[in-house]
Amino acid sequence: MKKLLTTPWVAGLVVALAAAWVLAGLRPPPARSAFDTAAFGRLPVLLNGRVQPIDSVARNPLLVLRGRQSVALTNGGSLSATDWLLALAMKPEQADQLRIFRVDHPELRGLLRLPPEGTPYMSYAELEPQLAEVDKQARRAENIEPPNRSTFEKAVLKLGSGLIIYQRLKNSFRPEGTDDFRAELLAYQQALGPGLAASTAREQGKPFDEAAMRHLAEWVQRFQALAEEAYPLIIPPTHPEMRRDDWSNIGTALLAGLQTGQVPPAALSYAAMVTAYRQNQPAELTGRRPSTKARSLAGSGPNCGRVAANLFSTTGSHSSRARRCISWSSCSAGPRGLARSGC
Repeated sequence: MKKLLTTPWVAGLVVALAAAWVLAGLRPPPARSAFDTAAFGRLPVLLNGRVQPIDSVARNPLLVLRGRQSVALTNGGSLSATDWLLALAMKPEQADQLRIFRVDHPELRGLLRLPPEGTPYMSYAELEPQLAEVDKQARRAENIEPPNRSTFEKAVLKLGSGLIIYQRLKNSFRPEGTDDFRAELLAYQQALGPGLAASTAREQGKPFDEAAMRHLAEWVQRFQALAEEAYPLIIPPTHPEMRRDDWSNIGTALLAGLQTGQVPPAALSYAAMVTAYRQNQPAELTGRRPSTKARSLAGSGPNCGRVAANLFSTTGSHSSRARRCISWSSCSAGPRGLARSGC
């Protein structure tokens, strides 16, 4: 799939997203399926220097791209912002058909070979054939001083920035094209030990397992690309005394396994949620309990193990303590929350 390259003009949209935060105070709609998507939307992440719920990460791009906090469907219904982000990150083949990009400038519509009349909203699938041209025009417009930019140049910059954010959100919870991310991470965990041992032996001038080191290198290359693409920082610090800067995106967190020899528990939790949602298997999440390691880490806070297990409770009574616990236990209880029966 064609991709736009990240350029300095993404900063323009970041400013707009920050302003949109003020308008994003509405509560998420109640869950309508076996998956408690509203609970998923309450999970904290770090973006633009502040901890905020995933729901806000979803709402702000929609406000900028579409001017609304939900997505209209062709059958007359609508998707909440969180449901849209879940589709984008976990079922992008469906999200790419949703018309979320507002394209109403006549010259820009001509560039995209769209009819002059009709709906101003377009889907990613409809825009994809012209991504290279949008990128070309956006790069040209970037070299023009802001006061001298035409309305067309401003419009193409906004669209180009939105497309980049869209692509980054698509790769923020799993690599695009992965059907079973949890299985991938378990395989990566198995590759870490032998691969790291082989690398150490090579550095020491000893015989080493070349196949094991090459296999690990393939995982590293895959997760390096993910680290460059992923947008919000969804993996919290393992311990509460760590700085806010120690949040990381999913790709960076997986690469950290090269130092620790372990896949972060929070990454495995997200992978379980991603896989269950993509495969429409909420039962895969029901009944999961915090791992022994998670419970031991959670023990550093009062009743933290219990709170982590109820992180996604719709009552909200544990909200503040749950946010503290997620940084201690890495939310290994997290996958239960996306399943309605686990609330």
